[in-house]
Amino acid sequence: MNKRPDEQQINDFLQNTANSEEARIVLKWLATSEGQDYVSSRFDKDQSEANPEAEFLIDHPVPSLQMYRNIEAKIQKYERKQLRLTTFRKSWMKVAAVIVIPLLIAAGVMFWTEHSKTQKTIAWQEIYVPCGEKYQVVFQDGTRVLLNSDTRLKYPAIFNDRFRQVFLSGEAYFYVHKNPDQPFLVHTRDLTVKVTGTSFNVKAYTDENRVTTILDKGRISLLFPNIHHQEYVLKPGQQAVFARATRSLSIDSVKTGESAVWWNNVLVFNDTSLPQLLRTLERHYKVKFKIMNSEILKYTYTIRFDNESFDSVLAQLKEITPIQCVMKKGVIEVSKRKH
Repeated sequence: MNKRPDEQQINDFLQNTANSEEARIVLKWLATSEGQDYVSSRFDKDQSEANPEAEFLIDHPVPSLQMYRNIEAKIQKYERKQLRLTTFRKSWMKVAAVIVIPLLIAAGVMFWTEHSKTQKTIAWQEIYVPCGEKYQVVFQDGTRVLLNSDTRLKYPAIFNDRFRQVFLSGEAYFYVHKNPDQPFLVHTRDLTVKVTGTSFNVKAYTDENRVTTILDKGRISLLFPNIHHQEYVLKPGQQAVFARATRSLSIDSVKTGESAVWWNNVLVFNDTSLPQLLRTLERHYKVKFKIMNSEILKYTYTIRFDNESFDSVLAQLKEITPIQCVMKKGVIEVSKRKH
């Protein structure tokens, strides 16, 4: 059994004043269930103080052993390079680059990041969220990003003084920390979202024909470097849809507060084609579909699933339209139901 470090040892570790041996002792304890509970409560407290209106319940098991091994490997690597180790805490946001908080981490051991003052070139890093999972990312400036399944986010190890920028492929909800002097830029393949401080959702999967941006709070601008030479401004409660096929943009009014319901396992479809709906289900439930005939491509769906099982979702789809789903060799074949 790992003995619980005293409060001073834990604080020294969190404040980056512990030596390597003391850090190892604390890390080893953090990999235990007791340590995970401690970090969970402490992180929740910090998050609540930093942004009380944006709390999320995390109720999945913790792969603590693997996390500990990863951190231990990082420590050994950094010691060989004689680099300074830093960890995320509100008082060190200018130092830490990013902490990734997977939904599958309920307590979460704090990730270590590498920073060298003599580094001339900013290193870029990338996060990929597999199908069936969701991650949360907290940047050094306090900006939080919720990442949906099958999403990639590329970010710099350190934001520069002029602007903060990331590259997105997939879907994410952003809570951008306000800083008019350092705009936050979200680049997708087709457009860039420019913001100084607000909350919004961007859906930009490469295998879908639309890029959708919904603004809940604040103000954002849409930029199209290769198409439009105009800046399109969105107000809260507006949705911008960019159609890749026609290279056109439409802006409509929507209900605020609904664009990130996917984080709580709520799936909403409005006049959605069957192929697009199946792609969403593939990402969310980590399954694979195959459409067997073109007759069913015409079907569209307006429906909402609130944290429902995969079998329940399929059953409801079959009630709405005459389709049948048959599992064969790990793939669900979808075809028109025979009467």
